Amino acid sequence: MKVFDANKPMGDVSLFTVREYLRATGWIKKPTSWDDIVVYRRSTPEFPRAEIVVPKRESDFSEEYLDDIIQRLSLFDQRETLDVRHALVNPRVDKVKCRLISPHTSFGTTPLNTIQSFISGFIGALRAAVKDVVQPENRHLKLSSSEIDEMMSRAEFGQTEIGSFVASIFLPLGQADESDLLDEFKTNVFRKGVVHLMTALNLAAECAEMGQTEDFIQKNDSSGLHISSNLLDAVENARVGNETDVEFAVDWSPTVPVPEAPKCVLIKSGYSPYFTRWSQQLNPREDDKTPRRFVASIAEFSEDKRDEQGRPFGTILLTVFSPDEDKNYLAKVFLNSDQYDLAIDAFRNNDCVSFSGVRVWKKTRHEIRDVQNFQRVSQES
Repeated sequence: MKVFDANKPMGDVSLFTVREYLRATGWIKKPTSWDDIVVYRRSTPEFPRAEIVVPKRESDFSEEYLDDIIQRLSLFDQRETLDVRHALVNPRVDKVKCRLISPHTSFGTTPLNTIQSFISGFIGALRAAVKDVVQPENRHLKLSSSEIDEMMSRAEFGQTEIGSFVASIFLPLGQADESDLLDEFKTNVFRKGVVHLMTALNLAAECAEMGQTEDFIQKNDSSGLHISSNLLDAVENARVGNETDVEFAVDWSPTVPVPEAPKCVLIKSGYSPYFTRWSQQLNPREDDKTPRRFVASIAEFSEDKRDEQGRPFGTILLTVFSPDEDKNYLAKVFLNSDQYDLAIDAFRNNDCVSFSGVRVWKKTRHEIRDVQNFQRVSQES
């Protein structure tokens, strides 16, 4: 996919991509007697005689021509000029958007950690959607694959839209020089991933809106969608705060057939309990009951109480090392007084701890229960 460079006079827009975009969006080339220009026309109820003029030869294609084309397309297609210009650089992309809707964003700012979680959740939802398509599972221990790596390297993060918290990601539909895009489209995992994302979110939103808590799991199994708990968790990450909604939307590339998938889905804050419950139901049952051995570092002493001897005990937050999964994760554990003392010593000496317990998934922050054999692991050992 070509990279848009606003500093270059033509911004990497070619006459070839302009013509491709016009043909794909319903513009018809009309016969003319001029030997230096081509006239494209399109009729809509709003603009019955819309017209765009382009030169016949690449050598005559200038910034003046491009500015006029962009201004007209912006008017006729009701799109921002920068958005039009990016589409003309390479029309073979799907533009996936995620909008943060919250009372806290009405003043034009929001906490930085909110945006960090929002962007991470948005990207995580795309990664999970691609993984669902490539390897259907209820829960992915690793959100990684060659297809995800390719998406992360080839997709582009777009400029946020003026006056709102909207993140845009441009996903390519194939290399610009591919001769047969339609054949390539049939196997393109990025487009399939976006279709899966929007279809999955639409199903979840409909079930949550109707209060059909059990129908979602049943429909997920019967429809063959294979929506993973990773996707639901990522959307919950993007939907930061108790009063926050997120809206996912797609501007489908006009150069290939537009799929029969929702173009826009609103995930309301009230859906959160449903997403949490469905995610827990989709997680492997054996993780809820099988003891495992863990190695972790102390992240935070989030609370403590005192026993009869005045010794602290209570819940702490650990960073659990997970070489078999996609990344390390945070987990809450409840420690008795003896275990708590060991945790304090480990923290003071910058050491790790090891223990056995049962992991329970709690959205992005997990719990490990029934902690046994809690030991300090010295860095020198």
